Amino acid sequence: MNRTKIETCDLTTNPVSGCDHACWYCYAKRGYERFHRSFKPTFHPDRLTEIGHMKGPMEADNARRKPWIAKAFPRTWLTFVCSVSDLFAPWTLEPWRDAVLEKIREPSEDDVVFQLLTKCPAGIPDDSTFHRNVWLGVTVTCQDEVSLLYDLVGSGVDIPSEGKFFASFEPLLGPIVLSDDVLESLDWMIIGKLTGSRRVKLEREWVDHLIECAEIVDVPVFVKNSVIKELGPKYQIREFPE
Repeated sequence: MNRTKIETCDLTTNPVSGCDHACWYCYAKRGYERFHRSFKPTFHPDRLTEIGHMKGPMEADNARRKPWIAKAFPRTWLTFVCSVSDLFAPWTLEPWRDAVLEKIREPSEDDVVFQLLTKCPAGIPDDSTFHRNVWLGVTVTCQDEVSLLYDLVGSGVDIPSEGKFFASFEPLLGPIVLSDDVLESLDWMIIGKLTGSRRVKLEREWVDHLIECAEIVDVPVFVKNSVIKELGPKYQIREFPE
């Protein structure tokens, strides 16, 4: 379990690491290769005990948390599970995935939200049942990937009303148009810029359109610092689902 610079969570834990998506913009792969570490999908069963286990009382740690998270969730840890892998991808073996999900379902020592992000929502078993403390999201970087959101919200996944569906538009690589039914099925949007490359320039209109769509259907939006630095302070929007 590690504290993280990722703006939308407190902690990350990676019982599965590595990925075969081969996304050219992948920051995680660059980081692994920089330190000559393999990015081959790997299961780390010893890390399963980290899930849901927080060190020290929440009150003592709030001062060290990101202030926007501590304000929104003063007694809840936001934990990103498998931040450098994809739990529902075909190369994540079923026993690995089941072990992680089983651990997430166990009662935790504190109030914890588990964030799961995938590019393979079709790989989520149809009979999956998630608990109230799971936020299930899909990465969408361009219009061609919007179908992934249909795969998520149209699946037979059972998630209680306290759980959340979200879309992570990071890195945002082009204009995206969403249908009303998809927008109304989302509980949260994250918008982030491509970093570490000049290959795609972020356009203000792309961000404005997503924010305007979210406002129409009252979906909270979290805009990453990468966008704020590029487009200006008016985009400092750090909203979370209730």
